[in-house]
Amino acid sequence: MVAPSATDGQAQLAVFDLSGRRVALILGRGGSTLVWDGRDERTRSPACSGIYFYRLEAGDYRREGKIAVVR
Repeated sequence: MVAPSATDGQAQLAVFDLSGRRVALILGRGGSTLVWDGRDERTRSPACSGIYFYRLEAGDYRREGKIAVVR
């Protein structure tokens, strides 16, 4: 996902499982491409197959959606 430019220059992509637990947090600069590699941030192991939710934020911009992981 490409994060829109932000006045403070910061952007983040957060990924959550169905229970609401954050699985990953990717930080970057506004205007950059933020990519989730499909790994759990705590264990660094691949996330299980299933539906995940994401939140992309850059300045006042916010977008949410779903991601399907199939292994």
